[in-house]
Amino acid sequence: MANLNRITEELRRLEKEEELTEELLIERHCKAQLEIDEALNRLMRLRRMCCHLRKKGLEIARCDFASLEEIEDTDQKKEEEKARKRELEQV
Repeated sequence: MANLNRITEELRRLEKEEELTEELLIERHCKAQLEIDEALNRLMRLRRMCCHLRKKGLEIARCDFASLEEIEDTDQKKEEEKARKRELEQV
């Protein structure tokens, strides 16, 4: 009977240790996944920014603009003109 009690005790101890190890593993997995997601989002944001800057750089060279501000002003004027056209089309 004493042997059975020791076996049962050891089994409970091992099961508890297994449970704690599993919880730790899940916690670490979630943390690692969060870090991966954050890094991936940063990478995608940087790629979008690079792409945007390349396009604007080409536009500067092609249109001989002196600065990005001039391009942004031109873009804003184009958007305003499009908005006015849409308003006129709705009337």
